Amino acid sequence: MKFEETKVRQSNALTTARYKFSRTEKNVLYRILQEVRGKYEQGSMSEGNWRDMAIFLTSKDFAKIADENNTAHAKKALRELSRKAIDVADAEGNWLRVNFISYAQYDAKSKTYEVGVSRKIMPYFVELSKNYTTYGVTVAMALKSIYSQRFYELACMNRYKGCFSCTMAELREMLDLPSSYDIKSNFKRKVIDVAVNELKAFYERGESDLALEYVEKGVGLKTTFKFSILTSKAEDKEKTLEVFNHLQQKAGYILKRCQEIYPLDKKYSERVFNFLTQERPEATQKVFDKLTLLEKDKKGTDLAKLFRWVMREDYGVR
Repeated sequence: MKFEETKVRQSNALTTARYKFSRTEKNVLYRILQEVRGKYEQGSMSEGNWRDMAIFLTSKDFAKIADENNTAHAKKALRELSRKAIDVADAEGNWLRVNFISYAQYDAKSKTYEVGVSRKIMPYFVELSKNYTTYGVTVAMALKSIYSQRFYELACMNRYKGCFSCTMAELREMLDLPSSYDIKSNFKRKVIDVAVNELKAFYERGESDLALEYVEKGVGLKTTFKFSILTSKAEDKEKTLEVFNHLQQKAGYILKRCQEIYPLDKKYSERVFNFLTQERPEATQKVFDKLTLLEKDKKGTDLAKLFRWVMREDYGVR
């Protein structure tokens, strides 16, 4: 099927990073990702040995990305991409700001575009650790809405978890939206419903392997949207169940440890467990990793205080 023709990987940090593109700019980036990935798989560069790269795109490439009258579209998209940067941060406090492309040049004789990609962004374009998103670039490039493209990436990132949750504030930040989107009705109508409806249409026509449904809880920017991922593949469903059971086991471990750490506060242990199993199951792995990391160095009161602080500051569980 079409949606299985081409797959590309990108870091989860890139999937969830804050940025805003036009559809043409995003499709140019997808095309660059294909080229970068291809060069990596051919062995011309390796992890820990990243270097600046020049990628060559033809007018035919841009005809597929935009339309037959593609020159103006291509120049505008490359010009804008050269101005745009990505901010990536991790839990350890490391931070990077880097432009998506370092330069763009057009050769009129060969009708070829040369695009420069910095070595600094390579690990995020091609990351082979557990934290990557694999998605069908054919589907991504065919989607008409930039919001559909971003939600498709998020769905692919979480496909084996079966769901993911974000607050309205988190999504607004991730999509770099103006303050006019603080009104929930506008946000749902112009962003979420546009993406969910387009993905559903692709899914029903057999042009995509997944779709989204959602429920919401809360008021204003604190509203939490929980997205359920629909998939057509039997093996995906089996993997989703396997991951779900694995997370349930880890949630059970966290509950047991909370009961041991806070023996006089049973309700707190229940609040943590309910949060992980009912509200944010996709957060279970991160909470488990954080708890086991704290357990290596902290004990008693120090462990109790730090874990409470993490749950309160990162997830709002008090």
